[in-house]
Amino acid sequence: LRGVSFAAVALPSSLRRSPDLAEQLAAAVSAGAEAAQREARELLSALRRDVPDQPFVDTVQSACAGWRATSNVPVTLHLSLVEPTVAARYELTQILSEALRNVAQHARATLVEVRLSREGERIRLTVHDNGIGLALPADLSQLSASGNFGLVGMAERARTIGGELTIDTRPGGGTTISVTAPAAALTVS
Repeated sequence: LRGVSFAAVALPSSLRRSPDLAEQLAAAVSAGAEAAQREARELLSALRRDVPDQPFVDTVQSACAGWRATSNVPVTLHLSLVEPTVAARYELTQILSEALRNVAQHARATLVEVRLSREGERIRLTVHDNGIGLALPADLSQLSASGNFGLVGMAERARTIGGELTIDTRPGGGTTISVTAPAAALTVS
């Protein structure tokens, strides 16, 4: 937004002196405004994905139902009534959303399976697809260099809540994204 503001301020004087530059600035203002709008919309959508006063299993079911409706890919759910910590809820919801988005964009899957379970003091959320799989570099940060931030972002989100993200995939063999996170002190059995 700051860049958009600077470009907009420079636009009137550029119109008089250099119409070509003014045209470039106008394009930059337009592109910057569109990017800001997309990012704001994504932030607002992200805030709506998790409703902290409802059981987490309901949040997972809702996210999967919404995704299934837009992707037309069946989702099988195996969900235990578990509650992550408040901080983990939001990040797990974002990881689930990104994993499903990746399946829709890249996997060519015909079935997705989502599992939510408790493992001692941890919660495990797993998203498995039967799609085409992918070849991963040894270091996920190499994906960032090529402009692919989804898997890297999921791993970073897991680390921020004291969790861990694992990716099991191979070309032609589907993909499994699994994340662990702290469970809340009071978990429904």
